[in-house]
Amino acid sequence: MSGLRGWFRRIADGAVRRFPAVAARLACHILQVEHDAHRLPDAAVARLETLASAAAAHGADGNPAADRQESYAQEGEDLIVARLVGNKSDGFYVDVGAHHPVRHSNTYRLYRRGWHGINIDATPGSMERFRRLRPRDINVECLVAAGAEPQPFHVLSEPALNTASRVLAEQRRAENPQYRVTETVALRPRTLASILGEHLPAGQPIDLMSVDVEGLDLEVLRSNDWKTYRPGILLVELLATALGELEQHEIVRFLRAQSYRPIAKLYNTVIFTPGALP
Repeated sequence: MSGLRGWFRRIADGAVRRFPAVAARLACHILQVEHDAHRLPDAAVARLETLASAAAAHGADGNPAADRQESYAQEGEDLIVARLVGNKSDGFYVDVGAHHPVRHSNTYRLYRRGWHGINIDATPGSMERFRRLRPRDINVECLVAAGAEPQPFHVLSEPALNTASRVLAEQRRAENPQYRVTETVALRPRTLASILGEHLPAGQPIDLMSVDVEGLDLEVLRSNDWKTYRPGILLVELLATALGELEQHEIVRFLRAQSYRPIAKLYNTVIFTPGALP
């Protein structure tokens, strides 16, 4: 069996050398569906991450335009963002609730095109992969909320659903028994304004901000200083909100008060752009 594995390894190595761009893009796709690193041997995950890093460093085939329809986001948010930012290749993003450097990422496609920014996620250990796959980024492991007291954070069997909302964690289990809470940890939160005040480079505008924290998105938004930190494009998750109900949603009303207006809606994500200060 070891001889057969060695033969396959040599074949794979030859394919990577001959078709490096294709191999890098395939590695990105595998990492997107690989929910748990323990499902693959550590050596295989490390190899995939190396290839994905090569893709991020050089873009698709060395040409950012070549992956025009390549989406890493859960609902294709990054493709709409691509239409909005055009050929801009040096932007800055803030990704709150970043989850994974590739899988379901609203910002990885931008990273591949040369952007960089700040990734924030509360899941313990989440930033280890970001540091490997997104080395140009500032990666912060922290719960974002308005208060200062420790809060329970629920880690689920599907890490994309990790949440500080007990109600939502229980709802996920009721919807699908696979989505069970595997651990609850107490985390001390920080406001978004304080994190940006510490980590945002001086004079750096925020071209895009993505907020997806599984049910507590309004609390994250309220913890920002909207006079100081005003992203050019804002993506926010609004769960279970029909198009006709959009204007009545508390997040839309809050952002309207900050002079942001919705310009596009996906199944759960709404995209906003700013107007003048209120």
